[in-house]
Amino acid sequence: MKSILKITLSLFAFLAMGLTASAQEISNEEIQSTAEMQAKKIGDQMELSESHINKLEASIVKFHTSIERAESSNTDKKGLSNLKRRAHNSFKKEVKAIVSPERFAYFMKLYQSLN
Repeated sequence: MKSILKITLSLFAFLAMGLTASAQEISNEEIQSTAEMQAKKIGDQMELSESHINKLEASIVKFHTSIERAESSNTDKKGLSNLKRRAHNSFKKEVKAIVSPERFAYFMKLYQSLN
């Protein structure tokens, strides 16, 4: 009887992990497509090179993934705000390295208009 219960619980855990993994894949694909669209639009507006657009896309994906990971973590309100702040500061630093610091304000204006 115990072995049947163990097998059932193991099967249930395996199925739950599979569903979680497929949901994460869908979320990652959605983040990737959104980031690609945003980077292209911003790159066209700011007249960035293709390599800068690719770097910008990677930074946007990393930012959204960090925010999503922070929101799904089991932290209190203060811990969540700290994780989000770190993700935002890291994103700002990466973007300033891609576009010049003088053009960063224009980038943020374009980025916020897309969100």
